[in-house]
Amino acid sequence: MKVFFKWLGSGVACLALFYFFTEFKGQMGKALPLVMDLKNLPWLLLCAIGVVPHMAFAGIAWQRILLIVGVTMRPLIAMRILFISQLARYIPGNVGHHVGRLVLAKQEGVPLKVGTVTILIETFIILSLSALISLIAFPEYFYQFYKENSLGGILIGAVVCLVIIVCVLIWKWPVLMQKIDIKYVRSILAEMKVTRFIEISICYMVNFLFTGAVAWILATQIFGDTSLGFLYLMSIMTFSWIVGFLTPGAPAGLGVREVIALWLLSRAYAPDVAVSLVVLHRVVLTVGDLFTFLIGLGLSGIKEKPVLV
Repeated sequence: MKVFFKWLGSGVACLALFYFFTEFKGQMGKALPLVMDLKNLPWLLLCAIGVVPHMAFAGIAWQRILLIVGVTMRPLIAMRILFISQLARYIPGNVGHHVGRLVLAKQEGVPLKVGTVTILIETFIILSLSALISLIAFPEYFYQFYKENSLGGILIGAVVCLVIIVCVLIWKWPVLMQKIDIKYVRSILAEMKVTRFIEISICYMVNFLFTGAVAWILATQIFGDTSLGFLYLMSIMTFSWIVGFLTPGAPAGLGVREVIALWLLSRAYAPDVAVSLVVLHRVVLTVGDLFTFLIGLGLSGIKEKPVLV
């Protein structure tokens, strides 16, 4: 059953990519010259380089989560592990980066069970924050969708979302049950200090702010379009990320995230601007991930055994 849903998610991602490229290949051709335009290059490089501190905050957050489960690790080592492993999310399956992080953490002395618990806690916090951020734009977009579509269409959409959620739960739940002691996780969450939770949440909030900032910079500085404000763009890109994250098998949410973002952005931007914005957003973040990976390799000489408290 797990393999079925993994392949189902991969199929959805492929269909989304196929739809994206075939439906909007004309508009995408307009996006490529923008990358080669020298006047746009500084903005694109700024956004790509910004991925490094963006991932550094994620590394700090994970290091703080390790402290919660009783593992003391230097922030720089936690960043290095995250910098290297995050590139594996582009491997089909959408779990490669988690596996890579667990393997690298194991090499540093972190037990697999403990590492898995930290990823579970991280996922819970990230999804909670991203859901809240998505609510910034959701009410208005839902109202627009309601005006433009029948109640039956809304119900069908709700059923599709419910099916996706059930599929994800069926796909993920057996793995969690086999590898994680839920009572242990509950005790960890119950003992988590509010200040620590706020500290971790701020780090992840910076991540979502950065994602929105990249979209805002691309829209205003490259396309000169101010139709949507920063908060709305952050909300849209965050919601698109959630859908891509929850799609089983989609590498880094590839395809799924773009289709959702395009559908939402097209309500405010011209089609060519929306497509170009989505394409450039993905290109910039992917190049930034490569920069981050190379920096992580450069930090590979740093070794330190974590202290289990």
